[in-house]
Amino acid sequence: MKHSYFKLLLFLFFLPFCVNGQITNAITYDFTDGSIITAKQSPDAKLTLVGDYKHHGTTYGLQLKFDQEINIAVDGSCTIRFVGSKHSSLNMMATVTTAGDLGEHDTKVINDLQDTYDFVYSGLAATLNFKTVKNKDGVGSDVYLPSIQVIPTQLGKDFTTSEKNIAYSFDLRDESIIPSVYPGNVFELGLFKIDAGCCNAYSRHGNQHGINYKSGNKITLKVAGNSKIRLGGDQYSGGTITATSTTGIFDITTQNHQTATTYSDDSSGPWVDFIYVGTEGTVTLEAGGSSQNYLPFIEISPIPFDVNLTPWIQKTGTVTINGTQIDITSGADESSNATVSVSAGAVFSATNQLATLEIDLSGNALSTYTPTFTGDIASATINNDEVTLSFSDTNSDPVSYKLKISDSSVNVSAVAGQTYTYNFYDGTELPQTSYSTLRYASFQTSDKIVKINSNTADVALQFGYHDATHGGVFFSGNSFDIKVAGNAIVTFIVDQYGGANDAILEFTDSNSTVLGSIAAQNIVAGVDAFASSFSYTGAAGTITATLKSANFASAEIYIHGLSIENSAAIATSNGKIDVWDFGAEQLDADQFNNKLDVSTINSWYDSGITAGSSGNVFPSFTSSVLSWIGGGNDRLRTSNTNVTRYDENLSSVEGYTGRIYVNGGGATGRYMSLTLSEDDEVSIAMLTQNGTGNIHFEYVANPTEQNDKVAVGATLQEVKFVAKAAGTYHIYDDTDKPSYYRIERKDAIYKTLTGSVDISAASNIPNNYAIEFKNTAGKVWSTSVSGGTYSLDLPQGFTYELSLKDANGYVISSASSINITEAVTTFDITIIQVELYTVTGTISGLGSSISNLVLTYTSDASANKVFIPEAIVDANAGTYSVVLEPNVIYTITAEGVNDFTIPANTITIGNADETNEIIFEAKPVYNVAISASTLTSTQLGKLIVTFTNLNETGYSYNFTDISTVTLRDGVYTVLYDGLDEYPIELALTSNLTVAGENTSKELNFKAVKNWSFDDKVITSSTPFYKGLGFTGVLKNEIAKGHIYGVTDDIITVPLNPGEKMIVTYYYVADFSIDGGSQITTTSGSTSTFETTEFMYTGSTAGVATINIASATYITNIAIETAVAYTPTLTVGTDKDYQTINGALNAISSMVRPNDERVTVLIDAGNYEEMVVINSKNVTLKNASSNPSIALTNKGVDIDAEAVRITSYYGYGYHYYSQGTDNKWNADVLAVNKANGSQPYNNVSGSTNGSYWNATLVVFSEGFIADNLIIENSFNQYISKKESEDVVVLGSGNKGTRPTTIGSTAVQDRGFVERAAAIGIANNTDKVILNNCRIVGRQDSFYGGSGSRVVIYKGAMMGAVDYIFGGMTAVFYKTDFVLNTSDVSSDAAYITAAQQSSERGFLMYECTVKSAVPGVETASANSAKPGYFGRPWLASTSEVVFYNTTIDESTFPGNTGQSLISPLGWTSSLGGESTKMYEYGTTENAPGVDNSNNRASWSTVLTTPTLTDGTVITTFNFTKGTDNWDPISELNTLRVGSIDFKENTVNVKAYNNSIYITNVKSDTNVKIYSITGALIKDVKTNIDTNFGFKKGFFIISIENKDGKKITKLLVH
Repeated sequence: MKHSYFKLLLFLFFLPFCVNGQITNAITYDFTDGSIITAKQSPDAKLTLVGDYKHHGTTYGLQLKFDQEINIAVDGSCTIRFVGSKHSSLNMMATVTTAGDLGEHDTKVINDLQDTYDFVYSGLAATLNFKTVKNKDGVGSDVYLPSIQVIPTQLGKDFTTSEKNIAYSFDLRDESIIPSVYPGNVFELGLFKIDAGCCNAYSRHGNQHGINYKSGNKITLKVAGNSKIRLGGDQYSGGTITATSTTGIFDITTQNHQTATTYSDDSSGPWVDFIYVGTEGTVTLEAGGSSQNYLPFIEISPIPFDVNLTPWIQKTGTVTINGTQIDITSGADESSNATVSVSAGAVFSATNQLATLEIDLSGNALSTYTPTFTGDIASATINNDEVTLSFSDTNSDPVSYKLKISDSSVNVSAVAGQTYTYNFYDGTELPQTSYSTLRYASFQTSDKIVKINSNTADVALQFGYHDATHGGVFFSGNSFDIKVAGNAIVTFIVDQYGGANDAILEFTDSNSTVLGSIAAQNIVAGVDAFASSFSYTGAAGTITATLKSANFASAEIYIHGLSIENSAAIATSNGKIDVWDFGAEQLDADQFNNKLDVSTINSWYDSGITAGSSGNVFPSFTSSVLSWIGGGNDRLRTSNTNVTRYDENLSSVEGYTGRIYVNGGGATGRYMSLTLSEDDEVSIAMLTQNGTGNIHFEYVANPTEQNDKVAVGATLQEVKFVAKAAGTYHIYDDTDKPSYYRIERKDAIYKTLTGSVDISAASNIPNNYAIEFKNTAGKVWSTSVSGGTYSLDLPQGFTYELSLKDANGYVISSASSINITEAVTTFDITIIQVELYTVTGTISGLGSSISNLVLTYTSDASANKVFIPEAIVDANAGTYSVVLEPNVIYTITAEGVNDFTIPANTITIGNADETNEIIFEAKPVYNVAISASTLTSTQLGKLIVTFTNLNETGYSYNFTDISTVTLRDGVYTVLYDGLDEYPIELALTSNLTVAGENTSKELNFKAVKNWSFDDKVITSSTPFYKGLGFTGVLKNEIAKGHIYGVTDDIITVPLNPGEKMIVTYYYVADFSIDGGSQITTTSGSTSTFETTEFMYTGSTAGVATINIASATYITNIAIETAVAYTPTLTVGTDKDYQTINGALNAISSMVRPNDERVTVLIDAGNYEEMVVINSKNVTLKNASSNPSIALTNKGVDIDAEAVRITSYYGYGYHYYSQGTDNKWNADVLAVNKANGSQPYNNVSGSTNGSYWNATLVVFSEGFIADNLIIENSFNQYISKKESEDVVVLGSGNKGTRPTTIGSTAVQDRGFVERAAAIGIANNTDKVILNNCRIVGRQDSFYGGSGSRVVIYKGAMMGAVDYIFGGMTAVFYKTDFVLNTSDVSSDAAYITAAQQSSERGFLMYECTVKSAVPGVETASANSAKPGYFGRPWLASTSEVVFYNTTIDESTFPGNTGQSLISPLGWTSSLGGESTKMYEYGTTENAPGVDNSNNRASWSTVLTTPTLTDGTVITTFNFTKGTDNWDPISELNTLRVGSIDFKENTVNVKAYNNSIYITNVKSDTNVKIYSITGALIKDVKTNIDTNFGFKKGFFIISIENKDGKKITKLLVH
């Protein structure tokens, strides 16, 4: 007895040490280092990957595509926990036996890399399958998966609280919970509690049956939520078990516990299961019955999904309203749509919860009726336009169903002047229910203006919602009934990606009379969201647009939306100018009709949006005769904070307070629409983002009559148009992103012009002759003459050219041009008759070219003749006729036959008709010797060369034999054909000039290793393209740079041994390579590029075959020679490579399965090249043992130990050297110089990888720059390469640039423009600049959103917004060098932050100083006071200046002032943000403390904690989700400045393992990547070793004896 009591005491004594457990025995599979992906299995071999998988970097790990699988072998019941990503889009389905039996999860999470999704398995050891499937909308492209954790069932006795989705077990057989000694009537251990109750004590039975569980005994278990409570069964149990809970419900409350056999571990059962549905809480299991139960085991198996215990029973019934019977049958299950029909009227849609329909309500409100009902319907309740049907059976689902009812008797009419806009992509019209589950027979817009009809019972051809990119999906035969108020413009926004390239929309009236048609797609042109407009002229009523396709009856046709612009009645003019100012500015009311004010603009937004708030996208609107038809992401940007807006960014424009910014380049479907009277004048104040705008002013009714086009640059300009006819005009940009600041419409001011017409010298002039006035816009006014006078009303302000109509042989001999001004009222005209005779004759020497002949007769200038002859050529007869004046010398010229000349090309006739033969001779040609030494004889035999005359349109000459090339004088471009079966192409080739003698031309052909599909038309009949072979119906779109293939199409790619192929694709793809795994995407994005690599294993030259399974867009195929990995490359005059780009090209070809780091050691010197980092984990490092980043000689030169990477492109100029990739190219420069032309226009911003013409652009994560100067010399000096270039002024007015090497004149403020030294693309993570100098003036350093950047020490030089973008960046003890000119107004703005939600810029213990005059700058003086910055994005931009030291200015007039102005910040760029922080500033100017003078909206902190509670540390900005802390490691590595003792622990690497020896005390070993990420943390007090991946790492070893930092190469 004492022995048993002691055991009980011992048991109870240890309880407190057992109940606060932590999860044990969990296994984590980490994909971020790529090792599992490379091996295709985990080190323990329990996780396997089947197929080809992609490593998406050290942050996101494994990238899965559709239909890819992971298999995990588990030892028994467990939780499988996946770390989620906000960028994922597919679902994950889990299976143990039958597909999906473990459930399916959406893999997209809210908190990136933090939120998880779990699957729970209960059973014996098994292999679980996880497969990516489409999401609920039937789409999705990727899953990003950093890690998976397998958590086995935990012992419930060891935990006091239950964690969500963790399985717990309770073994009642082994005394671990219930000992053999009775622990008391009430006993609790961990999550388990047992209560004996009043009458029957429980007890332990034994190792097989567990406990005696008697009537009245209660077990209470803690649960975290929905769970399956599994009780091990027993064949000898005789009672029942009842489940209860105050926090949830059960699927069944009482069950018998007896099972056929008794529970055993080997069989994992049998079980008696209860399903609990509820919140975190407890469940109680009470034994009952006259016989006791035996309970051996309990398992809590969480259910990680929503559970509905209510059974689903299909309900039917009818409801009758105003005599219309509505029949309802609910779906067969919860996910199925209901079936709804009406005895009269129409059903538009029926989902599982709601039907939309139209019946006759006789014009009455729905609420005036009392519905009657039958069947399973218990009641019908009306609320506004909805009827809620409640079913009588409330114990099963569904319990209700809703009907949304409109009145078919109400005849809605379109309103004149109203524009109706319908988007099919955002859910505002077609509900966002995938067409795979919801098709429509018909659908009516909520305003009843448009009704869409499928016109077929074939569900496969019924329309529906497709997705947010394409909008609706439609088919040939579907139609749109459209109500119009009379004359109207109907515009469909059509798509470029549908399958019916011949689809049209045919318009008919109510009598089925065909009115016309428009394109219903834009596949051929390749422009998405294209506005296809139809101009209707007629009475109010309904017109129908029917989709038709002759060749693709079942192909999908995507339509983004449509608009109906009903012509507005133009009010009688009051003589003022109508003005729409998008800042709601009110102009002088004596001159202007102000159409917009604050309340008007605010009324355009949804009523739920707070008036005057920011962050709102701009809706479509109508204001009088002006309408805006926009997309879903356009922006009103205004400094008028009373106006509802997106932000306050005016693009630095002064004089205006607001603009509409079109957030789509070349978005022709987003336009201003103006209803105008004839001759109305329109003025638009505008600019375009990249300076490449091409603005259209298009007469919608007949674009061929007027479609004016004007180039618009990046600086504000006024654009003017005149309407030639009354009607609707669309204003849009087909190239760039326009901004509209103000639009003015002005009535034409007509002047009555009168005058006499003297025809005294024009006897017998025809009575019906007229005088025509033609203005510079090309419009013609005609007037007749009566009584020797004329009178005509003409718009004032134009110059008109005069001519005669129907008066052959008569001319105006007086002035024939007049400028109509306010003062001009009269203009006299004199008409004279000219003596004319007819000349006829034959034409010889032209052959068939005569069909192109146009003859011109020009009189001798000294004859001062007014009459202009017009010759008539009869090509079939080979004759001509012309009327000429006698005794006048005429010169005959010919157009259209430039290969010929007229030797006798003058004629003078007498006073009679004559005949004269015109004889042509061929112009002399000269031999052109063509050589192509790189071609084989076979290739030469197939070569076709085409020479096109550059200065004469239409003159091209093809030669199939290059030995027979002869050409006349001219300048020719050179093209080739016939060699597409070979992977070769003609290198950049200059023009050929033939100038009166024989000449020669070398054609250099080079091997093709890259195919971009943007330089030549590929059709279904193209067999080859630069060595690629095509089978099927492949075609390309040059403007988009992709090739498109469908099922069974094949591309063959030539490869040599040792080469790898990289295929880039987007939007949608489904293909395989040489029979490998399917490569797929359904991203629906043309800006998300994905790649796959294929290594060619053949021993001889061959091909790889790309087999296309379904629709696929491939944007690029590239071939590279795979080279072995080398950790270090050198650059210098006598090193591995002479240029940095040469080294980077080598890195791109390396085989680096885990993106192993490569360090490029660069010899000191000046490297004038544009560098792009597109390989991961690259370091560019100054190789000097004593590296410097110092500038000398006014910033022109550098220290002898410095490395400078520099280039010279800047905004506003074009360059002969600039290739189509926006980068410097020696071949392009040579060819363009030879040709004397500059065909490519420089672009800025992020367009075409420019990043503001950055010298160094970073696209790949893990980049490190070490002790480098990175410079853009555009605003510094004229570099050697710039002096050798030809620089052409483009946008702006900066003037001609100097050409002398080393000239610093470009530092003058007048030359300063946007020119970046470095650009870091969006989502480019873990970039480090270690002790670097960035040199620029305006926009020097750009970092995109989603990128983490650390700048460790060094110097950042610039002036205007010179650190900008949405990056998260830490500048640690860095110098901000104000690099301004001597102009007194040239003040610096250090930052222009653009964060929307991420952390921003942290300037940590930095110094603001001036560039050193005469050394770092040509300025004679130091900088004057500037600013911390100005937010680029209002409200959310974040900049923190922490413990900043600000130097004193010595600029004349500012001496003794701080280098940061008292205000500190301005809002002149994008508005205000309270996240402009400052803490602990030290101003070195004596007695200066401006902390109380800062901008009122900025935040001066008194404690080092931001307003969101974040403590200001570098780690809180860099940590992200992976605890990246490079600054700590960079500080640690600089041991020379840190006083510590080194310990004696040894560390070595051998055979993929790390060995730690000579350990004598508790030791902490931390292993970091070279970028500073902590990879492994080990604590030990003995010698140890462990396996580790290959690579270069930093090891920190610390114990009581000291600290050791070392670098280690694991191999």
